[in-house]
Amino acid sequence: MADRVFSYVNFLKKYIIFMNLYRKRYRNFFSVINQVLRNHYPVKAVYRDGNNVQFDDYQEVYNDLTELDTDPTRNLVYYNELKFYGGKTNGDILNIFKKNEYSFLPVRENEVIDVGANIGDSSIYFAHTGAKTVIAVEPDRVSYDYARENIVANGYSTNIKLIFAACGSSDKFAFENDLQHLTLKTLIKKYCSCPKILKVDCEGCEYDFIMNASFDDLSKFSHIQIEYHFGYQNLKSKLEKCEFQVSCTRPSLFIPFNKNRMTRLVQNGNIYQSNKMFMGWLYATNKKF
Repeated sequence: MADRVFSYVNFLKKYIIFMNLYRKRYRNFFSVINQVLRNHYPVKAVYRDGNNVQFDDYQEVYNDLTELDTDPTRNLVYYNELKFYGGKTNGDILNIFKKNEYSFLPVRENEVIDVGANIGDSSIYFAHTGAKTVIAVEPDRVSYDYARENIVANGYSTNIKLIFAACGSSDKFAFENDLQHLTLKTLIKKYCSCPKILKVDCEGCEYDFIMNASFDDLSKFSHIQIEYHFGYQNLKSKLEKCEFQVSCTRPSLFIPFNKNRMTRLVQNGNIYQSNKMFMGWLYATNKKF
């Protein structure tokens, strides 16, 4: 109950901070916020220096507020010497690269499994920071295609193995449009040599995937980082039983501006959909390493 209350408080704090970004960036911030909340586009904004800009969707507003370096004519984001096709409307370049949200994971010279690779941004981050090999798993065809393009464009084809697959409690091969469904056991056996790092951000599949993984398979990893979407207690208990030291951030309520965004909670083969999530991070360190 305390976590649930905290999640609403945390949501309110983050909401206020984000609204303040509008105030700092635009003269007509009240009008911009009003149109965004009403999903009424295009939105015409006036910067504090008097220059005008037009936004055709929420993602363009978000990218501008967070000052990502985007190509105005293409779905492309730049970060230093890297470039990400699809990054204007997808991916998480801000948090992965600017906020360094995977700094917990000691990826240098290690083999990394990246469950939920999206457009390849997290996998490229791991390779860019010294990972020996990255096994990148992504089930969404559009994101997978962008990931493949980004891996090549950034010169990491030899470091990153991209797999078109979903992860869960059972294996299914060439199931829907060649999409595989893989357990952790099969993923390790089929694609890995000596995995040490596991990152999971799979929009709700983390419960089915982790809760049904064996002690032996989980114990192969020195560090695990999971973004949870519907609470952390069962994941934390599972990993502690597998002799991990586990810490978690307190959850934050997340309700996307995009009302069509739904996250799937998969448990025991059953699928539930929701656009209200209680999200945070779980960090696990294997005591035997």
